[in-house]
Amino acid sequence: MELLIVGSGGAAGACLGGLLRCQPQGRRITVATASSLPIYERPILSKGYLTSDTPRLPVLLDRAALDDHGVVVHERAEVDSIDLAGRTCGLTSGVELRWDQIVIATGSDARVLPVEGHDLAGVLTLRGRRDADRLRDHLRRSTRVVIIGAGLIGLEVAAAAVSLGAEVDVVEAGPRALGRVAPPEIAHAVAALHRQRGVRIHESTSLSAILGDQVVKAVMTSSGVRLEADTVVIAVGSRPRDTIARRAGLPTDDGVLVTPALRSVAADDVFAIGDVARVVGHPFIHGPWRSESWRVAQQQGSVLAANLDGEQQTFDAIPWFWSDQYDMVLQGAGVPSAATRWITRVHSAATTICFGLNDGQLTAVSALGPLRDIGRPVSLASRAIARRLKLDIAGATDPTVALDGLLR
Repeated sequence: MELLIVGSGGAAGACLGGLLRCQPQGRRITVATASSLPIYERPILSKGYLTSDTPRLPVLLDRAALDDHGVVVHERAEVDSIDLAGRTCGLTSGVELRWDQIVIATGSDARVLPVEGHDLAGVLTLRGRRDADRLRDHLRRSTRVVIIGAGLIGLEVAAAAVSLGAEVDVVEAGPRALGRVAPPEIAHAVAALHRQRGVRIHESTSLSAILGDQVVKAVMTSSGVRLEADTVVIAVGSRPRDTIARRAGLPTDDGVLVTPALRSVAADDVFAIGDVARVVGHPFIHGPWRSESWRVAQQQGSVLAANLDGEQQTFDAIPWFWSDQYDMVLQGAGVPSAATRWITRVHSAATTICFGLNDGQLTAVSALGPLRDIGRPVSLASRAIARRLKLDIAGATDPTVALDGLLR
């Protein structure tokens, strides 16, 4: 049995880790990756990695571990084509790999805005380690940083930049920061943290042009304001690397369409996990769904490893994320877009927890505060979302009522 894994991000690493723990006789694993090993944890790239004098990445799997298990690795090997009928995969080097089962774990690329000046030196994105190294170097030399996008990555980079002494402007096209992941009350509280530290957030404002002569000098906004900059960071989400799947004739829609078992909806021996996968039929999410969450990538990799070993698991985990915002932690779980009403529980002056409801049913939770105050409530709420719990609103908003009893 020839198993080919295309990619070496977190999803691929979790899948490999699960497979290598119980490698059956007769299965040969090959990895083809456009990047290089080791496989490492990526969340730190937008956090402490940018400000540390001696940054280190937690390693999941290195080349030696894969060699010890007989895994054949093709590093810096771009996959050019997948032949579904012939069960082969072509690399740009001309090498052809055979497979009986193939896992597409190619991840995603940072979205690039098609505006004048997007290719000037000093205009950066952040996805992998090389991006982070380049950004880290720029931030240490920058005095004026403009970040396009007030999502999780954009705001984490803003926190890093201002802590290194730069003046920071964040340009957000939507009406508020964190529009896709947090309710208004939490989003406003996070924005206030940044403004208290001198970050200027320009909401309902889009990018018109990036100005400079070979090197970035400023950006022009839709409101006609010129913001001086020696570094510009584009943080407006990602696009899945699904080109090879689409060329092969696999169904795609901003990602490879897969069942909750992470199998292609059209080919039994083709699988996709991580940022490139769009799950059809998730029990808690209406419509096809793709995530850019590191935790989701890990969970999908583990589920697929079990299924490749003969189990019949489905990916039905509740979406969850966390983000460092200065000395505070932002966590969320569930599906914020499904909430028709948000209620607030003020745990303390520094901690706020919001519950998203739809017809009384808990669909999402969002919390900002010290980890010791929000970690357990978010965990309890996540499990309650999975049970489709109807929440006692009076009790949930009363800080004297213990959440343990309400959410169990």
